[in-house]
Parts: sequence; C-alpha cells; structure tokens
Amino acid sequence: WRVLVDDEIVGHVSRCVLSPRLERNIGFANVPAELTEIGTALVVKTPSGPANAVVVNTPWFPAQKVLPDIKRDQ
Repeated sequence: WRVLVDDEIVGHVSRCVLSPRLERNIGFANVPAELTEIGTALVVKTPSGPANAVVVNTPWFPAQKVLPDIKRDQ
C-alpha cells in the first residue's frame, strides 16, 4: 500500500497486521528518513480507502499493560 504526505506518495507499507491486543492495525512502512520523527502524520492508501497513520516509537504498548486472560479450548 502507498504511503502519502500531502497527497504525495512518499513510501509504501512493508508489513501490516491487525493487533488483537491493541485493537488496531500496526505495521511497518518504508519512508524517507526525514519523515521518521515520532508523531509524523501519514496517510496509507488501502483497498478500503485512506487510513490515517502516525510514526510511533516501539514498543507500541506500555510494558506494564495488563492483558486479559485468554481461555483456550483444551
């Protein structure tokens, strides 16, 4: 998928997946170094329409986040 800034193509998504833990999409994109500052707003052109994105630091969630117990069939 193409990554845009001000309607100009600046890169592409290399990996993307829905995170059940965060309940949102997370991914990696190849963009120029000058667009990698934390907080930089981007737009990803997806098959279902444009999606807002933002450059964030890793990890994407606080280490102290408590996750719900997942019950698995045994």
